[in-house]
Amino acid sequence: FRDIENIHIFYEPKIQNILINNINFVCLPHIHDEKVFLEELNKTQEFINKDTKNVFVSHFWLSSKEYDEYTDEISWVNIPMSILWDLQNFDYVALGHYHKHFILKNMSYSWSIENTSFNWKNNNIWYNLVDFTNPKTQIEHIKLPSRKMLDLWNIDCLWVEEMPELLEILLKNIDKENIKNAIVKIFFINIETKLMMNFDDNLIWKYFIDTFYFEYKKIKYQKENAYISLADNTKDFMTESFWDYFEKYILENNLKVDDKIKDEIML
Repeated sequence: FRDIENIHIFYEPKIQNILINNINFVCLPHIHDEKVFLEELNKTQEFINKDTKNVFVSHFWLSSKEYDEYTDEISWVNIPMSILWDLQNFDYVALGHYHKHFILKNMSYSWSIENTSFNWKNNNIWYNLVDFTNPKTQIEHIKLPSRKMLDLWNIDCLWVEEMPELLEILLKNIDKENIKNAIVKIFFINIETKLMMNFDDNLIWKYFIDTFYFEYKKIKYQKENAYISLADNTKDFMTESFWDYFEKYILENNLKVDDKIKDEIML
């Protein structure tokens, strides 16, 4: 990331700032230690530049009791309201971690760029367009349609013994054009022993290769015998694609990245 234009990563457990296009960005990453986090958060006023616009960027969610009902989140870091109101000195406050659209004064959670739960499927997503050219910062909240999310529920595998039979069921019941570029979830239930032993995960992945994101469970007799989780089964695909992108970028721009950095990215 250090070699990519306009991308700046703040990962040290402390507050820092950077001046970009005459805008002062004050940044505080997520810190697991509540004491350290609050100590750093208390330093925000020291970083305000009175000669330019100031933006505070941090990865935490509101946990003050007054706003629990709105954010519907549980936090091990309780943010005192006195500190939150101090952030009103900033022209804009961009917060992260909370994956819904939420605005409080000049503070904003813009929402995720993708919906991350099937509970939110068909919900719109948002981004904020912030205009710093006027004396008073203008913030426009722009709504976008969300990516298609398909919960395909249960595929009953009772009496299915071989993978070709299962693929035939998929072919009859799932429109491949409909799942293209969608986020898809499916359960295979009532899997008999023979099919479980011969289950070919690669064939399933190939069938759903055109989806944007895919997860599934294998369930034997309505009880989870094996769980194919997102972490276990999208890790290789997503990290390889992620690294493929950076390898291409690195080659095109004649950059040098050592093995240690590559390992960190892959993790």
